[in-house]
Amino acid sequence: MKQLTIEDLRALIRLIPAARALQAEVEKSVHLEMSDGTSDLAVRSFHGLQQSVIQITEDPYVAALTIRFNEGTPEKQIIAQVILAASQLIAYIEGQTGVVGLGGPQKYSIQTAPTVTLNMDGFGGGSEETARIMETIDRAIRFRPPQPPRRCGSGCCQRQAARRRPAASRRWASYS
Repeated sequence: MKQLTIEDLRALIRLIPAARALQAEVEKSVHLEMSDGTSDLAVRSFHGLQQSVIQITEDPYVAALTIRFNEGTPEKQIIAQVILAASQLIAYIEGQTGVVGLGGPQKYSIQTAPTVTLNMDGFGGGSEETARIMETIDRAIRFRPPQPPRRCGSGCCQRQAARRRPAASRRWASYS
């Protein structure tokens, strides 16, 4: 590994956002289940970043972050290698430059639909059974938990709640 100059450090710092973007976008595509057909581009993007870092640092560790796969390797396994290698490359660059967290925290959230598992043992496929199952699924999908009562903190909510109680319980509440 060669001794890095100020210009080398600046060049490495300029690569951090690109490496972070690669890692974040590839991870997001996996979470959103939209990674089919993206492994080739992800691998090429990673190799481009890797070659840039190798040119700057001449470090054999960076060269060891190679993504290897055979002809029949599933895309998800290739994408997983890209995610791992990109995170290692980011950690390496940040360690060499002393710049950690450039690009800030991730500002996206991923929400997926709930998984519904049905035990269909003994299901005869009759119209009544099918209707009952579909009704249950429909109720589960449309279910909204009740909202908790709002409390303002000024005490007025407690006074309103006390006024709504029956007179007998208000009388006993005043003795406690």
